[in-house]
Amino acid sequence: MFTAGESLPLAVAVALPARTATGAEIDRVVGALLSITATMSSELGAR
Repeated sequence: MFTAGESLPLAVAVALPARTATGAEIDRVVGALLSITATMSSELGAR
């Protein structure tokens, strides 16, 4: 995650039931996590 100062390390672990862990679902979750991380960086003042 990026801030106006130094970057902050962010680690995320996702656990999905095997029956729902399709390629499409994993892509959806990854996309959502990237979007959330970009929003947090923006809120913390990243440019």
